[in-house]
Amino acid sequence: MFSLPILLSREDKKPYKQQIAGQIECLIRSGRLQEGDQLPAISRMSTLLHVSKNTILGAYELLLESNLIESRPSRGYFVTLGRSLIVDAAKPGFAIDHLPTYADAVSLARSSGVFISPPSNPIRFDFKIGRPSAHAFPRRHFSNLSKQLIDHHGDAMSDYTPPAGLWGFRMQISDHLSAAKGLKVAPENVLITAGSQESLSLIAAHFLDHYSEAVTESPCYAGFRNLVLRHNATALPIPVDAQGLRTDLLPERPVQLAYVTPSHQYPLGYTMSMERRHQLLAWAARNGAMVIEDDYDGDFCYESVLPPPLAAMNPHQVIYLGTFSKTLGPGLRLGYMVCPPALMGDFIERKALLNNGSPWLTQAVMARYFDECSLAVTCSASAAATRSNATNYCAASREHGPAAAP
Repeated sequence: MFSLPILLSREDKKPYKQQIAGQIECLIRSGRLQEGDQLPAISRMSTLLHVSKNTILGAYELLLESNLIESRPSRGYFVTLGRSLIVDAAKPGFAIDHLPTYADAVSLARSSGVFISPPSNPIRFDFKIGRPSAHAFPRRHFSNLSKQLIDHHGDAMSDYTPPAGLWGFRMQISDHLSAAKGLKVAPENVLITAGSQESLSLIAAHFLDHYSEAVTESPCYAGFRNLVLRHNATALPIPVDAQGLRTDLLPERPVQLAYVTPSHQYPLGYTMSMERRHQLLAWAARNGAMVIEDDYDGDFCYESVLPPPLAAMNPHQVIYLGTFSKTLGPGLRLGYMVCPPALMGDFIERKALLNNGSPWLTQAVMARYFDECSLAVTCSASAAATRSNATNYCAASREHGPAAAP
């Protein structure tokens, strides 16, 4: 160890050697310095702290008297702990008068549906929703494309990605939405994000504060509901039925946001009817609400044609969210949002301040991948693999009985 986080204060009435010894003792008792760790040499500490060597020697002698360190001839000073001095992490040697203001952040993250604790033991059949089959991911294709891009365009790795995303990738998404959804959108209004959760965070940061209200479905995706709470805004849960959100229960007053999953309601699976879509958009126009259309599972359609997106019906009143987490895999951390032109500039600025743009390589691979393989083909492969997994589980259940389940 060559340096320690020690700060000396001229306002402190204690001599420098006591300040140094006291701070090193805190590092030892807190576990930052552990048994056998070597302290910096006296000459180096003297140079770093701009004090005399005698001051450092005096500090080390105080620690020697407290049996916190030992001197080893020709080697230096080392931390040595008796069993009575070993730190119990559950019982720190200092008192906490008040919990930090961020103390509830972990509990919200764990309850959002985004944070998932890994299982303690391997599981045979995994019923966790929202993930495609691992066997459907085009590993070899992605590996080849990644190598080609790094070999021929590797210089891009040393530069920052545009905050809104790579232009070619935004064009690919624009073309896909036009062909598959009937959603005419210019690439300029597509913003690449790290999945739908980041999109929701950008939106919440723009619209919500202590005086805001946001309509949510009931039940709904906890990742958005908890964002509303984190911004000290008020969530207004509205029940859903077989036609989607109960628009007859929407409040007739100014509301900032309304979050819906009309293609495949999360978690109940209903599709919002055309009548309800018109009613929702009319309500939003009357009350000045921006509608967030999360196209959850909207790329999977087996037996019928889905109604047009809300964003296609009123592009100035709707922010449309899409993701590749369900078609390829959430590990990509790649999604997009289609924004009304009036909001695009602010969202790009917020994205730039947050992380200066999504990773270049992942976007470039995706753009090249969709040049060679259409998104529709990818969705079909993922859906087929998911159905195959379900079939295998059913067969295992018939063969082994209920004990086959986790």
